[in-house]
Amino acid sequence: MNTWDRTHVERLLVECGRVALRYYENPPTEYKRDRSPVTKADREIEELLGESFDRPSEGSYLIGEETVEKRDGSYIDAAFGATAWVVDPIDGTALYANHLPCWGVSVGFMERGTLTEGAIYFPLDDELFITEGGAVLHGKPGSLARIEAVRRPYSHGGIIAITQEIARYEGIEVANPVYAGGSAVYPLTQLLLGRFIAYIGQLNLWDVAGCLPLLRNGGFDLRLEDGTAVTGVVDAATYFLSPGDAKRWKYRSNLICTAAPETLTCVMDGLRAATARRKR
Repeated sequence: MNTWDRTHVERLLVECGRVALRYYENPPTEYKRDRSPVTKADREIEELLGESFDRPSEGSYLIGEETVEKRDGSYIDAAFGATAWVVDPIDGTALYANHLPCWGVSVGFMERGTLTEGAIYFPLDDELFITEGGAVLHGKPGSLARIEAVRRPYSHGGIIAITQEIARYEGIEVANPVYAGGSAVYPLTQLLLGRFIAYIGQLNLWDVAGCLPLLRNGGFDLRLEDGTAVTGVVDAATYFLSPGDAKRWKYRSNLICTAAPETLTCVMDGLRAATARRKR
């Protein structure tokens, strides 16, 4: 499958949701080398998506969290030169494995190294966010409507979402409420609805591949901590991509997503203050 077919992606995500919900009460769970959890549902969902997306003979490739380490260099090079589907079978696996909400299935569509379309599905709520023709559609599968993103201005009460790594190891000095929930797709999609004012974290490509096209269509400002603009292009200026690099597939620094310049200023000041405090 080497073209973005919104209806087909929608059907696939519903199937993925059924797999996730089948195991949700007590998902068989293992731990990877980095001590992060992976469940039987993660593996089955990625296998299901691979049946449609992993078809090199048709110019379609799969870059997935649970299988990317098994791909050789020629496969990855071919994926960047053709169509690649960047998938996270369950973003928020720790939440899922502990029977908590706010996890979702993420699919990003990459053409010649540029993310152009994306979708996020939340099976517990039967809620889908998906791109189509430069727009963002939202609602229940089969009953979607175009939405206008709510680019919420800065306020002292606005919630800033951060990753677990920032919460545990780095910190941020802001007066705002801070949310560290263990999933990227939940706060990133909720930005579209105006429920958060910012998101910050050093993510893997698959963590954000489905959300990035949604946020770009919604007019959000995405950049790295050093000011580098984050577009849909997946290149070495934005990501660690060298084979063998321990950080391969991660952003080169924290990704910052905001809707207002004042929010960006607040976030940058808070990160700098936290860095200065750690160095004292």
